[in-house]
Amino acid sequence: MTTGGPTLPKTRLALPEDDAALADIFNRAHQHLAGHVTRSAADLSWRVRGQPGMSPDGAFVAEDEDGRHIGYAFIKENGDVIEFAVDPTADRKAAASALITACEDHATREGAVRMRLNVPLDDQEVAEALSEAGLAAARPEARHYITAIDPGTLLQTLLDQLPDRPIRFDLSLTDSHPWQSSTTSIARSVAVDVEPEFIVEGDQRSLNDVILGGRSPWRALLMRKVRVIPASRAPRAVRLLRRVAIDAPWFYHLGDIL
Repeated sequence: MTTGGPTLPKTRLALPEDDAALADIFNRAHQHLAGHVTRSAADLSWRVRGQPGMSPDGAFVAEDEDGRHIGYAFIKENGDVIEFAVDPTADRKAAASALITACEDHATREGAVRMRLNVPLDDQEVAEALSEAGLAAARPEARHYITAIDPGTLLQTLLDQLPDRPIRFDLSLTDSHPWQSSTTSIARSVAVDVEPEFIVEGDQRSLNDVILGGRSPWRALLMRKVRVIPASRAPRAVRLLRRVAIDAPWFYHLGDIL
């Protein structure tokens, strides 16, 4: 399928065999964002293609004249674009315009009443392409860049950057996804078979809120969103979580364009 005028890259349906290249685009396009964790082709299969309301004909890839993948988008039947990334070395505005056109066409065919996606506020090239396509920015609001990532993976990445004494603790998810382990052991300078100093337990959303700075560790404990086992180690756990908490990037919603 070709979209837009002759100056725009061509787009086609993104197939499962494209996922490795798409994951590479995602990683290079988002590596500057706080809390970015490397994505794999398997992640795309689990987290994106497997979502309810996501059909195979809602996955698009943009290619340059040499057939190189330069961007992709996944749009659900209701018009929500759940993945949108453009290669940082490509003509990003042109690639974004081609993908937006493909998504609009798909949303119209599916009878969606609006199309919505999230874009980092500092992504000027993509923002310009969206504006030219007629998308109006809704009120800016804070959005967590990471909403479905294993908090253990993120914590391990950040913990490795912090000077601290040898420690091991376990992070336990009460609602882990199929691609996640329910318990993640986080250790540094200690043997892996050493008993954990404490266990931090909670559901996916609550733990992400704490790690990404949306809720203080003490408040999460008081509201019983997160618990520490044994409870006597809660002060130590809170100090550690405070040190690894990060601020989420700002996103804005674009919608109501159809």
